[in-house]
Amino acid sequence: MKCMLVIPCFEPSESVLPFLKQFKPGDFDAMLLFDDGSGQGYDDIFLSAMEETYFEVIRFPLNQGKGAMIKAGLLEAKRRKMDYVFTADSDGQHRYEDILRLKEEAYQKQGYLLLGKRDFSSKNVPFRSKFGNRFSIAYFYLSTFKKVHDTQTGLRGIPASLFDLGLESEGERFEYEMNFLTLAVKEAPYCELPIETVYEKKRGHVSHFRTIVDSFRIYKIPFLYLFISLGCFGLDALTFHLLSSFVFVNELESQVFLSSLLARLASGAINFFALSALFSLRGGKMKSAGKYALVFALNLVLSSGLTYLFHAAPTGLTALKIFIDIGLAIANYFVNLLFVFKKKRRKRKYEKEPSYSLSIR
Repeated sequence: MKCMLVIPCFEPSESVLPFLKQFKPGDFDAMLLFDDGSGQGYDDIFLSAMEETYFEVIRFPLNQGKGAMIKAGLLEAKRRKMDYVFTADSDGQHRYEDILRLKEEAYQKQGYLLLGKRDFSSKNVPFRSKFGNRFSIAYFYLSTFKKVHDTQTGLRGIPASLFDLGLESEGERFEYEMNFLTLAVKEAPYCELPIETVYEKKRGHVSHFRTIVDSFRIYKIPFLYLFISLGCFGLDALTFHLLSSFVFVNELESQVFLSSLLARLASGAINFFALSALFSLRGGKMKSAGKYALVFALNLVLSSGLTYLFHAAPTGLTALKIFIDIGLAIANYFVNLLFVFKKKRRKRKYEKEPSYSLSIR
């Protein structure tokens, strides 16, 4: 079995050299260090890596993102007919021993996607990372019905059967890892291996993860879905309030059901076209429209029915309906993602050729 190690690297600290020097020629059939456009200020580090380690140094003139580096590694692995690509971070979070252990596991579980699993319960893990991990686990499970304990792990073993999927997956930066993992766990068996969790600065941990920007990239779909939902939700609530307060005021049934119907029709039409754009609907709009209409009708029955059932609540009709619709909106996100606007995987040839200079040893 032929195995390649790929390490993306952007503006590294000096601590990357001791880490790279631990690797020996027999550890992997090929070891590639990708300079993701770090610039001339880092020439000495990469020159030292070329001269003092067993890594091939591949330098990109411009920063393209971690996802682009992994794709370049997968493309190189296909050219060299590798059976596995292992990815690891250069920022001090992954131990040499854990990387080799992941490789050894590949011999026992050939064809498996292998994932290094960090322990987020340890005291040295920042609260931001703990919270992000718990949120990711829940979001990933609801999106895939698969449980992964570390969705953002950079230590992965990717079998050849997933190379094409990795090249097809969307994203060029940090969002790529989540996008690929979401698809990969549905295509191949996977296994998580516990690894040491390193967050101490003394180990040279230099993270380029931008909390707001990169979190938005990773969770762009739910963030934009929330924005669209809030807009349509506001329109629905306002329309319902106006109709129930000034138009249908004589009978409770008309006040609730007709107001709900007209308000939902107005907001639903806008919501459908907005979500079609969000989920990048390519063709099949009529089929999705039919599914949306089914969910729309079910939501209308639940929203108006529950509002009617609990109309005596002291909150008032509008506030009661808002509370009910919040719960429905959360459930609708996953219904839309997994049913209404579900994408079918379309195999396509990866045509983007990376622009880089390969340092010949």
